[in-house]
Amino acid sequence: MGQASFRDVVNAIAFATAPRQIGSSSPIQMSRRLSPSAGALHAIEMLLIRPAQRPQVFRYDPWKHELQRLAASPDGLRRMLEIVAEILPGARGDVLIFAGDILKIEAVYDHPESLLWRDSGALLQTIYLVGTALNLAVCATGALGGAAIEAIGVGDQLMACGVLLLGSHTQFKDTGPSRRVESGSQRI
Repeated sequence: MGQASFRDVVNAIAFATAPRQIGSSSPIQMSRRLSPSAGALHAIEMLLIRPAQRPQVFRYDPWKHELQRLAASPDGLRRMLEIVAEILPGARGDVLIFAGDILKIEAVYDHPESLLWRDSGALLQTIYLVGTALNLAVCATGALGGAAIEAIGVGDQLMACGVLLLGSHTQFKDTGPSRRVESGSQRI
């Protein structure tokens, strides 16, 4: 995976998270989007870490369609990037952190963590589909993103719910002769 243009990455996030229809009868912002969400609350915040010599972190606001630069500990952001590099060595791209707004869900439901995990999974799948449609490479890491949440200092309100890498497609390098696996009497 290679680095995609910043514009392509932000457009993918916007397409996946933009409100399509806004609920008007509730004091809590509800909306319909590509991804399903518990109670149409869409409590997963998208944080974007742009890797560079001095990494920056942004929050995407789907209501205003804008990026907000966040103050963050540079060491914390570097630690998050190191975690991703350990999982996906050699891959380059922008790091998306799924940060669940636990207070938003807690205002309406009991056991908000379960709903945030479900919303995160649905949004993850939506980003995979959007990435495919926009010819971007998407790879979930299996990490949660706690280092990024700590780096911006919002651990009391936001819960780390997942990390993925979003970038451009690159060719796989030939790593040498392939191994043949024996399965009974047939070669695979």
